Amino acid sequence: MSDPTSLETAAGAALFAATAVGVAIWDKNRQIVSANHAFERAIGVAGGSLGLSLEVVVAPEVCGNFATVLDEIAQSQGSVVLELPCLRGGQAKVPFVVVAIGSRALRDGGVCFFVDATSHGAWVAHEINNSLAYAMGNLSFAVESIEVLTDSLPQLTGVLLALKDALEGAERVRQTMRDLKTLPRQGEQRLDETSGPARKVTAAGKRARVLVVDDEPQMGTAIARILSPLHDVTAVYSARDALSRLGEGEEFDVILCDIMMPQMSGHDLYGELLQTAPQLAKRIVFMTGGPFSLRGATFLETVPNVQLEKPFSPAALRELVRSLAQETE
Repeated sequence: MSDPTSLETAAGAALFAATAVGVAIWDKNRQIVSANHAFERAIGVAGGSLGLSLEVVVAPEVCGNFATVLDEIAQSQGSVVLELPCLRGGQAKVPFVVVAIGSRALRDGGVCFFVDATSHGAWVAHEINNSLAYAMGNLSFAVESIEVLTDSLPQLTGVLLALKDALEGAERVRQTMRDLKTLPRQGEQRLDETSGPARKVTAAGKRARVLVVDDEPQMGTAIARILSPLHDVTAVYSARDALSRLGEGEEFDVILCDIMMPQMSGHDLYGELLQTAPQLAKRIVFMTGGPFSLRGATFLETVPNVQLEKPFSPAALRELVRSLAQETE
């Protein structure tokens, strides 16, 4: 452990002294020039982190990816929020949420804050995006429903305007969340569409069987409201429930699956189906919303499945299900 320096002051004296947040300061060579006790405890060294290369203290499978991210942050003077599978050396192999911030004052390096991902803070981004997703989905559904009534009931015009204002406010929050830089995901099929008041549905198509897998009941309800006029929707609230239904022989044309869930993730569900029902694994659409994960990013780079960012508009969701349902005909 080095003596306090101006570099530590740049990280913030209060955070540097924190017992629950690990802090590591790195230079342009990705070498640690200072670190606090919490970080050194996490990697299992006492006063021995100085001079270590920062990427070698993370899980072996993400060393290269993590190094690339650090270089990009240093060059861009940006910041990123991500999740590491674990830190090397520590006794508990728990994931860590990392906030990495570039700084030229630190010799083209930066500061990393490491937070145990089992804490509530690790789920903040996930919870915000989930809440936004079902809030915006329900607002858009209400806007669509009232728009068709305003000609005959002009007194609803004020209600419609209020809903549109609320939707615009939610959209601003969504844009703020998207400003958090995520890890590069090469070659992914991704539906990245600006949300807002949805277009009226005009396209017809196959009435699809849709399974929604999300640990947030409100998310399943919002998706069911949006899709039910056109499709048959079943919502379950855990990957294990989905696996049970699919194992009993239930068939679905499209499976909308949250990637980040407790106990069993969307990643794990995909792995199980790949072994037992590969034709269903191909029908999974991964709904993503954080936290931003190196493990998740690596997984999503390797699968051909479509990805749908939360929050999404009803129009985008309907069009996606319509196009995927056609492929199963």
